[in-house]
Amino acid sequence: MGKFKRRQFLKLTAASGVSAAVLSKTDTVLALTAKEMDQPASQALPSIPTIDSMRSIVMTHKFGDLFNPPGLTNQWGCAQAAMDVAAVRSIAFPPFAQGEMNVAPLGSGGELLTGILFIDGEYFASTKTPIEFVWQPDRIERRAVFKNLELKSVTVVPFKTMAVAVKLTVTNKSSSRQKTEIKLAVNGGAAKSVTPWNGAASPGEFDNERTVDTARGAILCKALHSEAWVLQGSSPKADLILPSWLIYSFDLGPNESKSIVFVNSLGESQAFVEKNFDAIINSFDSVARATADEWNAELKAAFTPNNDRFSGYLPTLVTSDESLKRLYHTAVMSAVYFKRTTPYSVYGTTYVTLLPRYWETATFLWDISLSAMLLAMLDPAVLRRMMETWMTVDIHQHFGTEFLTGVGIGPWYSVNDFAMSRMASEYLRWTGDKAWLDKIVGGKKVLDLLVSYAEHWRALDTNKHGLADYGGVNNLLEAVS
Repeated sequence: MGKFKRRQFLKLTAASGVSAAVLSKTDTVLALTAKEMDQPASQALPSIPTIDSMRSIVMTHKFGDLFNPPGLTNQWGCAQAAMDVAAVRSIAFPPFAQGEMNVAPLGSGGELLTGILFIDGEYFASTKTPIEFVWQPDRIERRAVFKNLELKSVTVVPFKTMAVAVKLTVTNKSSSRQKTEIKLAVNGGAAKSVTPWNGAASPGEFDNERTVDTARGAILCKALHSEAWVLQGSSPKADLILPSWLIYSFDLGPNESKSIVFVNSLGESQAFVEKNFDAIINSFDSVARATADEWNAELKAAFTPNNDRFSGYLPTLVTSDESLKRLYHTAVMSAVYFKRTTPYSVYGTTYVTLLPRYWETATFLWDISLSAMLLAMLDPAVLRRMMETWMTVDIHQHFGTEFLTGVGIGPWYSVNDFAMSRMASEYLRWTGDKAWLDKIVGGKKVLDLLVSYAEHWRALDTNKHGLADYGGVNNLLEAVS
C-alpha cells in the first residue's frame, strides 16, 4: 500500500459503508479524508451494536446524483425510501408484493411508488430540492426545505406485519402564516405469487380495484388476479380522499407544525390488512419504539450465548480501534438484516442475498459462501440447513434457491462447487460437527457430495487438457462480466 497505512485503510473502509450504516450522528454531510479519519472518535462505540451506534451519516441527494435510497426490513419483507420525503417503493412481503416493474398506463417510470408527495400541486421530486437521508436499522429519516416549509419524515417497517408507516411533519419556517396543500398520491400494485420468484423484479398487479374507506380515511386496493389486498391511508383523516389521492389543506403559523401518518398495509385478506392498519395508524410513536426495541434485542442476541433468536452467537470484539469495531459491527448488521423469519418460507428461518430491491426471496450460493464464517458462528443450524437444501438441488443448473418454494432459480454460477466446499469447510471448522459428514442427504453421504463438488471440474475438462470450461457470461456472474 506504499505510504497508505493499514490503519488508514481500515478507517476509510469503515467510512465507505455508509449505506449499510456507518459513522456517528451528525447534522451535516461529511467529506472524510484520511487525515480526518485519524482523529479520535468523539464517542466510543458500545461493545454490542445498537440502532443508535449503527446510525448513518446524513446522506444528501442532489438532483443528478447517482443515489440508491436506503431500505428497511422486519425479517418478513422489506421496503425502500423513494426519492422524496414521504414516498416508499419496492414493498415486498413475499408472497405478497406491490411490484417493481409498473407497466400500467402512466407507469412509464417503470417502478411503483406510493405515498408520493405533492406540494401546492407540484410533484416534489420534480422540484430538484436536495433531500437528506439518515438510515439506522429500525428507521429511515428524511428532511428537506421547500418554499419555507421544513419537511421531515420517519419511516418504519414494524415487526410481524406486512406494513410500512411514514410520519411526515411539515413546519412553517417563515415569519408569517402560510397556507399550503399537501397531497399524497396512492398506488396499489398488490399481488400474491407463491410460484418461484425467478426474476429480479417482484410481482405486481397494476389494475387493482380501488374502494375509498371513508371511515378509516383510506383507500383499499384489491388484486383482480390473485388473493392480495393493500390498505393505504393517513391520520388525521385527509380533507379530501379520492381513489388515488389523500389531500390536506394546511394553514400554519410561524414555526407551527402538523404531522401526517401514512400507512401501507399489505396482505392476504381485507380483514388482515385492516387489522394491521388499525394497529398502526394512530399509534405511530409507540409502534416506532417497539420496532427500535426489537432491533436492539436482535443485535444483542447476536452476541449472547444461548439466545433464543440464533442457533449460535458471535464473539464480542474488544479493541481500542473504533473504526475496526465499526467495520465489524457493520458486517454483523448486514448479515442480521438478511435474516428471514417469514411464516411463508418453506424451510423456516433463512438468509437471503438482496434487499430491498430485486430478488427478495432468493439466496445465492456465492454470497452465502462469502459470509459462511460469520454464519457458522452466528447461526450454524441454518447454515447447515441451507447447504443440505442445495445438496438436493442441481447446483450446476441454478445459482441458488428461493424460500417460497425451495426450488432452484437462475443460471448456474461457476463458483458453485467452490462455494459449497467453502461453506462446508467453515461450518466444520467452527462447529466441529464431523458427524455431519456421515449424514445422508438426498440419498448420499454429505462427505461423498463434498467430494463430488471438489472433483466436478473434471467433468468440465471437455478438451482433456486439464482446464475446466466454466461456461459463458451468465455462468461467470452476468452482472459484471
